[in-house]
Amino acid sequence: MTSFELIGTMRDRLEDIRHWRSDLSDVMLTIAGYSMDLTGIRGTTDRIPGGDALAMRGPWSPDADHGDDLPHPDQVLREWRETITEEPHRGSWEECWRWHWDSTPRVLESPWGEEWQQDLTALWWRLARLTGNAPKDDAPSMADAEEIQRHAAAVPDHTMLTLREADRFAPGIENRVKRDRNAERDRARRQHRDPEYRCDPDGPRYQVADLRRHYGFPVLASVPAIV
Repeated sequence: MTSFELIGTMRDRLEDIRHWRSDLSDVMLTIAGYSMDLTGIRGTTDRIPGGDALAMRGPWSPDADHGDDLPHPDQVLREWRETITEEPHRGSWEECWRWHWDSTPRVLESPWGEEWQQDLTALWWRLARLTGNAPKDDAPSMADAEEIQRHAAAVPDHTMLTLREADRFAPGIENRVKRDRNAERDRARRQHRDPEYRCDPDGPRYQVADLRRHYGFPVLASVPAIV
C-alpha cells in the first residue's frame, strides 16, 4: 500500500470510529429488535455484546493506569495524541479526533506510525463488531474471542512470555507495552533520571502477573489455572 493509500485508509477508519462511537448507544437498544445483553455472552441469536458497548460509552479515568484490555475510543485517541505531542490534552473528543485526522500524514511518517496505525485499527475492528459493521468474511467471531480469552485466563501468573507471545492471548498488548516503554524512556531522558517501567522484564520475557496488573492481560476467576 502506497503512502497516499495508507493515509486514505487511516482517515477512513477515523471517520468510521467517529460515526460508530456515536452509534453505540442506539445500536445496543435497537439492533434486530433484541434487548441489551449485559453479560456479553453470545447465545443462539446474534446480539450486541452490551457489556463492551456500555464500557466504551462510559467514563474512564485519565489518571488511571492503562490497564483495561478494552480499547476505549476516547482514551486511545487522547493517549496517542499526548504521546506524540508530549503535551497534555484536556479538550473535547471532537478536537482530539480532528487532530488525529489532520495529523495522519505526519503521524504515519513518525517513529510512532506503525504502532499508532495498529492501535487505531484494533479500535476500528472492535467498534465495527459491536455496531454490526464488521466485514462478514474477515471479522473474527465472538466465539473465537471468547476462546482466546479462555486460553489466556488459564496461563499461570508466573509464566514468562515475550510480547509477541502475549499478543496472541491479548491482541494489542504488545503495542501498548512498547508505547509505554518508549514514552517513559523519553520522559526519563528529559528529566535526567533512570526509566521506571511498569513491566521491566528480566531479559526479553515478561511475567504474566505483571501484564495482568498493568495491562489487563485476561484473567477469569472461573477458569482454573494450568499447572
